[in-house]
This record gives sequence, C-alpha cells and structure tokens, in this order.
Amino acid sequence: MQSDIIPHGFDVLDAETVGRARDRLQGGFQTRLLDSIFTALLLTARDLSGQRNLIFHKVAHGRETAIRDADVSRTVGWFITHTPVTFRLPGDMPDGEPVEGAALAGALEAVGAQLRAFPDNGLGHSALRYYADDPRVAELAQYDEVKTLFQYIGDVWQHNYDGTLFQVPDASLTDVPDTVAAENLADYHLHIYAYLMDDAFRMKFFYTQQNYRAETIRRMADLFAGHMQRLMTL
Repeated sequence: MQSDIIPHGFDVLDAETVGRARDRLQGGFQTRLLDSIFTALLLTARDLSGQRNLIFHKVAHGRETAIRDADVSRTVGWFITHTPVTFRLPGDMPDGEPVEGAALAGALEAVGAQLRAFPDNGLGHSALRYYADDPRVAELAQYDEVKTLFQYIGDVWQHNYDGTLFQVPDASLTDVPDTVAAENLADYHLHIYAYLMDDAFRMKFFYTQQNYRAETIRRMADLFAGHMQRLMTL
C-alpha cells in the first residue's frame, strides 16, 4: 500500500458553541468532549453500515499513573500509547432509527463508561505488546491489523503559543501527506485527528485513496458533525 494519503479537514463545533459548552460544563468539558467524540464515531458507523460496534487504535499522550512513585522529572516529550479499543452501542437501541433525546443520552453514558473501563488509559496493552517476554503476548499481534487510528491532542496553539517564540507554518504545510515518501507504507487506512484550535473543535480525516472514496469521507464527516452538535448540547 503506497502512502497515497489524502486529508479531509472540517470544523465540527464553532468557537461560540465550544464557549457555551465550556461555561456550562466547567471542569467536565474535556470528559464530555471525549465521550461525545467516541459516541459520535460509533453512531456514524451505525448510520453508514448498520454496525453496532467499532474497533480502532486509540492514541493516548501523557505520563500515566499506573506505575506508582515513578520519577518522571528527568523525562522529556510525550508518552504515547496505541491501544486497540472496541466501543459498543447499548443493546436496547433500535436499528436504523434516528437517535435523539433519551436514546442519545443513553448512548453517551454507555460509551463514557466503556472509555473509563480501559485500565490505565491503555498503558498495559502497549507495555505487554512490546516489552513482555511471555509467549502469550503474541496473541496481541492480531490487533496490529486494525487499520483505523484515532488521536485527540487537545488545545493546539492556544495555551502553548505566545505569538513570538513559535510561528504557525504556512497553510500549505499543515497537511502532511506530501511530506511522506511515496514508497512508504501507510500504517493506517483512516487516521482520525481531533483537536481544538482558536476555540473551535476541528477534525481531520487522513485516508488512503485505495480504501476510501472521497464522497464516503465527506458523508462520514457530515454525519459525525451532526452527532457531535447534538451530543454537546445534552
């Protein structure tokens, strides 16, 4: 598979909508945002194909607290884990019907509970997959075949950008596919990239042309944005 990767970027929630959600949810904003993202992805998959579960690799950044008393004061950079995760819609949700009101709130609650059930935000899987000597760990290699990746990086150029030390690159350089050597293989067929910038919530879908049509990605983006707008106003 050549690295013929195409970006599709779009705004999901404008700054005004995000501001109202921050004011209403206060410290619970990030939790609601993440719960809503995964719920919207699951509902989008349901709308597109009728499936009731979704599996993908979830990227996490940060120094997890699983290793007690670990001294990370001399470490630099992000601690990144890739964890295969599966989300499922509630069993009582009817197939093929619009999801509104109590059903939408129920889906959000169910997905949020599944997200918080992952031990240590996925650190255990990565540690076992790449650092353990137990032969049973080889079973985890089957999940390397999952070809969808989700990554949420939080606020970009908001709290860390002072306008002097760093300059945002030219817009033509913000999409990375043209910087990837053509002979490299694409690790993922679909890379879902979520972030907050200029107080708005935005997404980018990077996809391989060999696996997705542009109209499918546009449809996916429209469905996702609609679900997110409803979920963030519950």
